[in-house]
This record gives sequence, structure tokens and C-alpha cells, in this order.
Amino acid sequence: MAQSEEAALPQQPTTDSVQSPEEHSLHDQHEVDSVEEVEQDPDCLNADDELPLQYHWALWYAAPKSKDEEKKWDTERNKKVVEVGTVQEFWRVFNNLAPPSTLKEGCDLQLFRNGVSPAWEDSFNAKGGTWTYRISVEDSKSKLDTAWFNTVLTMIGDQFDDADDICGVVMSKRTSSNRIGLWIKHADDRDAVKRIGKQLKDVCRIKTRIRFLSHDDAKSLGKPNRPSEMIL
Repeated sequence: MAQSEEAALPQQPTTDSVQSPEEHSLHDQHEVDSVEEVEQDPDCLNADDELPLQYHWALWYAAPKSKDEEKKWDTERNKKVVEVGTVQEFWRVFNNLAPPSTLKEGCDLQLFRNGVSPAWEDSFNAKGGTWTYRISVEDSKSKLDTAWFNTVLTMIGDQFDDADDICGVVMSKRTSSNRIGLWIKHADDRDAVKRIGKQLKDVCRIKTRIRFLSHDDAKSLGKPNRPSEMIL
């Protein structure tokens, strides 16, 4: 069937859809200006830009001790794995890092300020101490993984109120109980130590008690007097 003459005629554009060359030019210029505004907006992050962390950090790993090493503290077990200094580097490492719950018993996973070794004897750590959170092996694996991850994110994100006093964090996988240890730089600053401990409990949603000891007191656990001890 032949189309009617009206149907065969090309449709005329409405007045609203017609733009003059000047209007086209103004519209294109507006799009260019919008793109430039986004690119120049200081609050708009560019995915290609390096985003530096407040401090550079180093990830360390200590393998389980052999039978001959079980009764001595061997700092030579600690091996530096990688250093990170930007947000991108951090996520490249941690997106490929095995969760603590999957590691072997007896091992330690440590994240410390770059240039600082995870040892009491290091001059950066020597006058400090540790907040220790013990997690029963009977608890779900996610409890250990979540506590480690939340502590790490708060630490490298410079979110602790006393961030300058944070040395690093240690995850210790053990047979009886697993541990998260947050190392503090100045054990004698009781107010800062207490603030950090309370914030650690908040970020990890800890319902049980955590304990702080200076490294000096931790070396002599057999002695009844431990003046640095604090429990929250």
C-alpha cells in the first residue's frame, strides 16, 4: 500500500529543537568550561595522582620458630617484605595479602614506620610499650582479620588522635590465643597511652579487656611490680 503524501513528507523540526550556529557554539563552550571546572576543582581527586600517606610504612613477616628457637627471642626471624608510602601502594599490597587467620601458627605479621624495626631494642621503640588485645582461637576467624585490618587502616590513615606516638602493629598467630599488639612510642605519657587504648577498643569494637605494658616491664614479667601496667 502506498504511503500518504503527508507520511512521505520529511518532518519539519519544531521551533524548540532548532539551534542557531551561535547557540551551538555557546553550548559547546559551556561543556568545555564544565570539564575544565572539574579538572581544576581542588576537592576532586584525580585517580592518576599519587596520594601520599602521612608516614611511610614497612611490612614485616616472622616465620614460626623451629624447635631449637622456641625458647629464645630471635629478631633475625623478622624479614622486611615491602615498603609503602602512598594509598595506591598500600592497596596493591593489602589486596594481595593473605588474611592473618590463614597464616601458620607461630608466625608474626608486622606493619611499622619505615626505618623502624619491630624490636624492643630499636631506639624508636625502646621507651615505649604495647597495648595487647588477645583473641581466643575459638573465636571466628573474621574476628582476628577484622581487628588487624581496622587497626592497620586507622594507623596508616593517621586517624589515631595521638598518631605521632604510634610505632606499629603486630599480629601474632599462636596456639592458645592470637594477639594484636599496638606499639606506642612513649610509655611514660600515661594520658596519651590511655587515649590510644580507648580508641583501639573503639575501632576494633573490643568488648573484652586489653592490657598495656612498657617493653621494660614486659621483659621482667616474673616481677610483681609492673608500674606501667594499664588495663581497659
